[in-house]
Amino acid sequence: MANQLDDLQGINAMHGWAIARDLDRLAVSAIESVAGFQGVSADIEESTRTAILTVAASTYSEETALVVFGQPADLAELTGTAPANADDLGSRAVRFGGARLYPTLAATPNVLTVFSPGGFRCFQSPLQSASLIDPADGSHKFGSWLHSTGLAEQIVGSAITVGAS
Repeated sequence: MANQLDDLQGINAMHGWAIARDLDRLAVSAIESVAGFQGVSADIEESTRTAILTVAASTYSEETALVVFGQPADLAELTGTAPANADDLGSRAVRFGGARLYPTLAATPNVLTVFSPGGFRCFQSPLQSASLIDPADGSHKFGSWLHSTGLAEQIVGSAITVGAS
């Protein structure tokens, strides 16, 4: 890893990772804040299956189009497998109840969230540009801007959280 940081490519990669973490944290927070709470359950597998089917019914989506995200330790409760090695694709759990699993450190601990990506939107306007003349010295200033809103729920019922006891 140290060799990655001694050149411009390494600095760009680190900058990209930081941006990805920030965007992940913003998206996870936005989804968790609007998600309905199904409750705390001792049987997290059954509760998660119920949440998957509820979101699928609410958004008219197939279960395979949904995502379950949570802390890695919480998602491990659903997988029930441990990879024997890197090439052991058969023992790597990437889906549960048809939904894709997305481990993220940005998620609330002891909570799993099922959501439909198609049920959320981010409004963004086309890139606008303008040139202004500074009245003090007559110099030209050029600027570009993009109006964007945060991630928001478009379809009610497109996210449900499940608490693990």
